[in-house]
Amino acid sequence: MLVSAETASPFRLFFFTLGLSFLSWSTVVGQVMHLGPKVAYQSVWLLNQNNYGLSEMDYKLTSGPAYGGSIGVDYGDNWGVQLEFQFAHMGQNYEDNIGLQLIYGLNDVFVVRKEVDLIYGQVPLLVRYRNGGEKAKFLGVFGPQVGIRGEATLRYFLDGDSAPFAEIPGGIYDELTGPEDFFQTLDFGLAGGAGAEFYLGSSFYFRLLGRFYVGLTDINTEPTRGAPEYAGTRNASFGLEAGFGVRFGDANPQTWTRRPGR
Repeated sequence: MLVSAETASPFRLFFFTLGLSFLSWSTVVGQVMHLGPKVAYQSVWLLNQNNYGLSEMDYKLTSGPAYGGSIGVDYGDNWGVQLEFQFAHMGQNYEDNIGLQLIYGLNDVFVVRKEVDLIYGQVPLLVRYRNGGEKAKFLGVFGPQVGIRGEATLRYFLDGDSAPFAEIPGGIYDELTGPEDFFQTLDFGLAGGAGAEFYLGSSFYFRLLGRFYVGLTDINTEPTRGAPEYAGTRNASFGLEAGFGVRFGDANPQTWTRRPGR
């Protein structure tokens, strides 16, 4: 699933403005800067599923891509700050045998599959720590992340056949007309990772990290929170990220002095 033009344009404008501001600030206060693209493939989860009053379903292994870029600045040999901007597919798939008496008034048990796909524009602001030799260094990153939800997909399948949205889950919440009405726009949490950064000469780098994210906010909208024993649903992910780019600047700038007599 690709991000629609209507969704992507505000995200790109926001990311561009934020990145330009960070770049301008870093040029003034930093010594070594780096920037470049990155891609990741992640196992994604919705912790504490909300099945809208129906029986809890078994979690299915779900994965999705993330892609974007990073801008960073290093202060000396070990510490730095990194701003990232990316699109990420989050969500979860479920499957179980459940009864749908709440929807259809039937006592029959169906094989029900539920698919949730949420596309976020995410902005992590991370503290960097690195240590090692000239060609390769350990790299750890950690910090807060803000996500803005764009496109949302929520689908049910009964015995392999797609169930109309107006019946599941639209039949439970008449006032919610589409999948976007079931999920909050903003998501906030903590992101981090660990791995290595490899230096190809003095200017280019390659980065390979194990990355994670744990959401701290309930992504369900208020009308969907009324089920018995309700617990807030949070995004989470874990995966492998690769990035590359260019570094420029001088970590140990020289100080030029005028010779006597000149």
